[in-house]
Amino acid sequence: FDVIRRSGAMLRYASDDLRADPEVVMAAIRQSPAALQHASDKLRGCRDFVLRAVRCRGRALACAAEPLRSDEELVLAALAQDMMAMHYVPEDLRSDIDFAVAAVERNSHVMQYHTAAPNHDRDFVLAAVRRQGHALRFAPPVFREDPEVALAAIRQSSAALPHVAARLWHD
Repeated sequence: FDVIRRSGAMLRYASDDLRADPEVVMAAIRQSPAALQHASDKLRGCRDFVLRAVRCRGRALACAAEPLRSDEELVLAALAQDMMAMHYVPEDLRSDIDFAVAAVERNSHVMQYHTAAPNHDRDFVLAAVRRQGHALRFAPPVFREDPEVALAAIRQSSAALPHVAARLWHD
């Protein structure tokens, strides 16, 4: 067990009993989120366990059982912990504007990973910056020049100011 605690990748060589032990697997995930792929199928499919895993290491989402990768709560928890978990989010969630806004609310950096449709949708960008003003920095230039979007972002957070188009500074 000490070896797994030091190197999560060693879980692949562990006995079936250890790969089914939630505490052993969680110790491995703390070292390497990819260790979840070597956990028992039962743990990989256990919603409560996977939620705990993605809260610890968001990228563990990649190794969760397929149906859990579409679970909005799990995905949002993963994104709150690590924006790079966005790489493992199914396309149907990526393109859903309500999900996209919820994701940006938890981690403004994920805005840059959404599919083109929501990211270029004014309603999405406006909703996103109203919740996380500094998300403006990830918006396409056309929205950084939009007075309503820029003002909404600044009202939410002064951190949005550097990302407002220069031409609006004089308006």
